[in-house]
Amino acid sequence: MKNLLLFTIAIVLLLIPGALMFLWIKIAINTVGFEAALTEYLSYFPEVIRGGRLITYINVVMLAGSVGSFIYLIIKFYLKIFSIILLVIGSILLFWNLFSLM
Repeated sequence: MKNLLLFTIAIVLLLIPGALMFLWIKIAINTVGFEAALTEYLSYFPEVIRGGRLITYINVVMLAGSVGSFIYLIIKFYLKIFSIILLVIGSILLFWNLFSLM
């Protein structure tokens, strides 16, 4: 039961940043110019977290939590193959977000 709850939380922590990255890619493809795309992307967020770096930091924290959870689940042999696949996806998204902070 504990592993199922952790697995569910890890998937949610992976899906939210993944959905935000999908939104960014969709907006960037359909908008001319980086500044216009950035303005449109940030318009989807409340004023409090509208900074691009803050959103990236939140994504990094969520992805790190997801990756850590999947590592724990792999050690516990809970849905091992599926957890490994999601760990790889989460790690790629995490490094992509960390790279975007540079």
